[in-house]
Amino acid sequence: MTTGPAVVTGADGALGRAIAIELCAMGRRVVGLGRRQPDLDATAARAGELFLGIACDIADPAETRHAFSELRRQVGPAEILITSPVEAPRRDILDETAESFTATVVAQLGGVMACTHEALVDMVERGEGRIMHIGSLADLDPVPASSALAVATGAVRIFSRTVVADLASRFPRIVVNHWVPGDPTPRIDGSEGMDAAQMARWGAKLALMRDPSLTGSLWNGHREMVRQVPLRRRIVLRLLGRQRIGRVIT
Repeated sequence: MTTGPAVVTGADGALGRAIAIELCAMGRRVVGLGRRQPDLDATAARAGELFLGIACDIADPAETRHAFSELRRQVGPAEILITSPVEAPRRDILDETAESFTATVVAQLGGVMACTHEALVDMVERGEGRIMHIGSLADLDPVPASSALAVATGAVRIFSRTVVADLASRFPRIVVNHWVPGDPTPRIDGSEGMDAAQMARWGAKLALMRDPSLTGSLWNGHREMVRQVPLRRRIVLRLLGRQRIGRVIT
């Protein structure tokens, strides 16, 4: 039974706010991290007394360390970490500079790494915990003016797998997975996507699942994405009655 808080980054944005509100509605204590205190206050107004907002730029390791020290002091060490992407500027590659490109990647990937490292300090000591990195599949089919964001998105998904590679055998009760919420609101091309509240319901339920078999899994919306295996292997598994079917969040 989880007793510590769930830490949600990007809680000053649409998806992070929706997930924080959903978790609070489920009776979970939530600490929301975000760069804009007024937006965190807006989240608190909707989430209620179970929500604590701490202003923090997670791309800054020093700020992240301070934020986690503060949340430990106020509500205890994190037992759940949900990293939600932060807003990123869109630039044509001809308008990017090495500095602007790197800054976007650091804000996305560096922030995820900093928060994951801080959460793991407590989770390793306890021997259990739950980490869910939120990303997208933008790197698989990039849209124009998204080079830095697409690269960072793919890197976050790889980072999730490296965390699993380092921890899964030693700490099987620290459950780590990657979740792609579906079409964000709004989509990167500016059109309307799926409602953030619906995505948040799936994300909150998934984040509360503690089955060790989730470690290393990739989810898109409410469905698990099953990695493709060679045809011969699929035939053998089918004959043995062990065909892998992706799980679904109901």
